[in-house]
Amino acid sequence: MCPMSYYQFNFDLFNSVSMEELRGLLYYNMAVDSYNHQRLEESIQFLVKANALYSSPRIHEFSQVLLLWVQQSDWKDEIKEKSLKAIFSIQQKNAPAIAFLNNF
Repeated sequence: MCPMSYYQFNFDLFNSVSMEELRGLLYYNMAVDSYNHQRLEESIQFLVKANALYSSPRIHEFSQVLLLWVQQSDWKDEIKEKSLKAIFSIQQKNAPAIAFLNNF
């Protein structure tokens, strides 16, 4: 029989979030779901809403995926430009946080 052992985490495994941040996480999950169902414009809209409520590296990373997809799409110029502006707004808001995290 193995002796009992415990692992002590050096970070918070469970982060407390406010109700507003929880709504942001819900929008993030909806953005991912929309992406998985190939509803890309909807996915971008949900990600913008998520970003307004909850700043997270995962939102920035997912915006990179959407950016690549939009850049390679054959969407009309007007829709593509609107989508790119929305994605850039997400990345611009998260840029200082990402730069801070990359310094560690």
